[in-house]
Amino acid sequence: MNDTNNAILKSAAIGDGVIHANKLRETEEQRRITAIEERVVALESALSGGTITATRILKIEANGCAG
Repeated sequence: MNDTNNAILKSAAIGDGVIHANKLRETEEQRRITAIEERVVALESALSGGTITATRILKIEANGCAG
């Protein structure tokens, strides 16, 4: 009976370790996803800002107001 109890406890400990490892992996993956999302937002912002600037330059050039 004692061996059975030890085996059950060992299995539970291993299972708990696997669950903990999976949670850590999910946390790290979520950090990576968040970092990628932040980069995408920054790139979108830079691109839209650049597009607006390019559009303004073209309008100025079209109006003959460029240096």
